[in-house]
Amino acid sequence: MTPHKYREVVYYTTNEVKEHNAAHDCWVSWLGNVYNLTPLIEKHRDEVSIIPILQAAGQDISHWFDEKSGELKSHIHRELGSRVKTTPFGKVIDLPPDYPTTDYCTKRESKPWWKEADKYYIGKLTAKMRKIKVLNVLTSQETILEVCSEENFFAIQDRYLKFNCHAKAYVWKRLGHLVDMSKSLQENDIPDETELYQKFGLDSDELMPVLHVYFTDDLSTDPLEFNNTVKQEERITEPIPV
Repeated sequence: MTPHKYREVVYYTTNEVKEHNAAHDCWVSWLGNVYNLTPLIEKHRDEVSIIPILQAAGQDISHWFDEKSGELKSHIHRELGSRVKTTPFGKVIDLPPDYPTTDYCTKRESKPWWKEADKYYIGKLTAKMRKIKVLNVLTSQETILEVCSEENFFAIQDRYLKFNCHAKAYVWKRLGHLVDMSKSLQENDIPDETELYQKFGLDSDELMPVLHVYFTDDLSTDPLEFNNTVKQEERITEPIPV
């Protein structure tokens, strides 16, 4: 996914991060952000200290870091009495050895990889993944989408492109009302009721919100322009609420 002209930040679900779990395609998340560490792995592929990152591919590694400082967690070494990085997962790349040694150069030209995180940043990790059902009124095809709660409908539309290459030629409605493409599900009065369903023992997957999409008959039409120039209620037959 790439940034859309109507949104500046790209959000990813945990499942999306999990898909990138190999040495040639390694994503990780920490402290709410998502990073592509593939270039780092390629640079240090022959070093043993890259193994902890390889093992963490596709996972969240927030537990490695201190939330306030953004640094790797540290502790006082029992024998040395000095502060060292906490690495129960194994010594990671760019970390100096705990004990003095002539095999390590303390004067490094570059910063540790976690201090250059901007080089690897690709987006944010969603605080909450939501599922929606998209019903194509033209074909009666139903599609289940996993979306990020922070995303607006332009971002959701981009996700739908995977299932419908003409997705941008459709307009979106919920219970007969046109959605505002620049707003999120919540901002379009489509609340997340998962916890409520779970409280009463209901299957939230069976009761996910249903969005109806309508073909505009013009593959070159931008839904935003279409929404602003055409009276939807006169062109579109109202759906049966689901």
